[in-house]
Amino acid sequence: MASTNDSLCASCGFQNRVGANFCSSCGDSLASAWQCPNCGATLSRGFKFCGVCGSPVSASRTARRAVERNAGSTDILRPHIPSPSLPSRLRSTPALLMHRLSPISMTLLVSGALLVALAQAYLTFAYELSRDAPGLGVAALITGFVMFALGAFGRRSNGDRADALSSVNIAVPKMVRGNLTLVRAAIAAFGFVMLGLLALRLTAGSESGWDLLLWLAAVCALAAPFVRRAGLSLPRMALPRERYPDILIALSLVGIFVALNTHDLTDWYYSAIGDEYAFWNFAGGILNNGIARPFSQEGVYNHHPYLNSVYQSAVMWIFTEHHFWWKFSSVLSGALAIPGVYILGHTLGGRKAAIVSAALFSFSHYIFAQAHSGYNNLDSVPIAVWSITLFSLGLRKGSAPLLYAAGVIAGLGFYTHYSARSVAPIMFLFGLTAFRPRELLNLWPLTLGFALTFAPTILVEREQLFTRMFSQAAGGYSESVSGQFGERILGNVKNNFLAFNYNPDVHTWVSGALLDPLSAALAVLGVGFALGSLRLPSQRLLLIWFVVAIIATGVLSPFPIVAITRLYFVLPPLVLLAGILTARLLDGKLLSMKGTIIDKSHGQMRAITALFILGISVLALNAWQFWYATPRVFHHTQEAVAIGAMRSDACDGALDSVIMVGRSTTPLLKPALQSYHPNGVMPHLLDHSDAKLGEPLPAEMPRCVILLNPEDAEAQAFKQDLATRYPEGQFSTFSSPSG
Repeated sequence: MASTNDSLCASCGFQNRVGANFCSSCGDSLASAWQCPNCGATLSRGFKFCGVCGSPVSASRTARRAVERNAGSTDILRPHIPSPSLPSRLRSTPALLMHRLSPISMTLLVSGALLVALAQAYLTFAYELSRDAPGLGVAALITGFVMFALGAFGRRSNGDRADALSSVNIAVPKMVRGNLTLVRAAIAAFGFVMLGLLALRLTAGSESGWDLLLWLAAVCALAAPFVRRAGLSLPRMALPRERYPDILIALSLVGIFVALNTHDLTDWYYSAIGDEYAFWNFAGGILNNGIARPFSQEGVYNHHPYLNSVYQSAVMWIFTEHHFWWKFSSVLSGALAIPGVYILGHTLGGRKAAIVSAALFSFSHYIFAQAHSGYNNLDSVPIAVWSITLFSLGLRKGSAPLLYAAGVIAGLGFYTHYSARSVAPIMFLFGLTAFRPRELLNLWPLTLGFALTFAPTILVEREQLFTRMFSQAAGGYSESVSGQFGERILGNVKNNFLAFNYNPDVHTWVSGALLDPLSAALAVLGVGFALGSLRLPSQRLLLIWFVVAIIATGVLSPFPIVAITRLYFVLPPLVLLAGILTARLLDGKLLSMKGTIIDKSHGQMRAITALFILGISVLALNAWQFWYATPRVFHHTQEAVAIGAMRSDACDGALDSVIMVGRSTTPLLKPALQSYHPNGVMPHLLDHSDAKLGEPLPAEMPRCVILLNPEDAEAQAFKQDLATRYPEGQFSTFSSPSG
């Protein structure tokens, strides 16, 4: 039986449940910590080699305890450890650089943080639409970033925190061996039969929606070898009490996000962008005609995955075929990602990191814009977040079921927006940096889950699966839009790496930097800290995620402007890096001097106050940007403004008494109106060629005539005709907030 003191966190004083391995408050390891006998770096007890100097470390007398727990006191005294002389093994370039930077690491960290904050403030106040970022601000931002990264690299102890993924256990075959009882073997055999039957049907050209059931049966049945006893008794299912605050916080953030993004979801302002109603029509077709060829990539515009539209139609089927519920599928995707961000932040950085990460994501005006859209863009985010979350938990716990589930979800990335297909490479690259080749073989549950999910679409699409994907990137797109490949790549690096701090373009209800100033500064510092702490596996995972995501969505973007419609996929790793860094700052471990006494009771209150102020400030900045600043610069389509006019007081009345006249009202305006009134009365739509002068109007009692293009000659002539025939009528102007 473990003692109570064994569950007391030496870093923050939090009393954890008996038997816990990591602190539920700050994420520190509860195992005994040791000091490297060579360089004095703080290490977890399970380390065999020092992560700083590489010298062997053992739990013998040569490795002394580095942390003494004291359950009766909330004050922790961290003694000063003198810097050792430079041994011969430290004469390699990285180790030598670390040794040289160590004495000035605190100066570099503080100076870099201040410079990044000042540079971000300068970029924010110097912002002008359609103008490139000021060179002085960019240079200061880059300089501060480099200084902070060098300071982090020089910190031997990395903020005195045991890394969450430093002692991963991936000996999965040992866990699975002996778990194949007769029942589990029979279930797995059934799964292989279902998979074989599905492969035969798809190879033969089956287009039935019932193939989905065979696929789901195979995926679920082949999970049987990884599952131990069900353990469905209430004591086993009950969550420990220390998790109750986390559940409450995560659900609160989800509720705030849903409330913020649904109260105006049917407003005319978000009614029509340009081409999103192809997704509405396709999802409605599935709803009315059933599922066919579910594993095909020939969905919307013949290159979006079919199954993604099945998701949108399922949300509409559960509720109703209405504009609100169609767009609610995007809100739901954003909401599903929030608990994953919270859990991953908690796993890698503790509760404070989880709160900051999830809050920055939930309050982002960039995510607000995507959630108000009917596109499938945001659907890829929960796929990436939950796959990497389960992957991290599976590595930390040595859990085969979690790794299998991570692989299954990663495979689902091929059934939604292209950006989610980068999840598998992210996990593969991290595995190459964390494990030896023989250890990688132990990740076969992850590979199996991914293969089972990925196999059906490769059987249906074959090489077209990749040609369609690459056709939407720079080099595969039309040169009339993208320009030359090399020129496009260089332009993307310039535009998209800076877009979260300074964005000169406007698109789909997004203007200004893709992150608010506070989040942007923290994200830059978080990336800098990760770059300087590559020896920490958790930081390495998030940095790989960030780099792969921004290459896939930003660097390879075919558009000559900032890739606003794609860069949302980079947001989760950025907010996680920002959250983990903020937690370290609040704990006083990164920018603090050793030898000081920390009053934990007052420190916790200051941390709670700081978190509250940060959350309110970020929410206020993003709300101002999304609901005030952007509407004054974002120009709507004429169709959206026409819907606003129709719903204004001037046209208040029955819809069949409203007439809309424009250059071409059918392609966008008709499906938009049908989405608002799927089974109701529609206004009368006329093209300019249909509006005959002097002829009776189609409505029996016309109350309101809306001219979509009032400056056109045809519209002016029709306006004069209306004034002659209806002298008692009045003309008024309705425009968007941008004029």
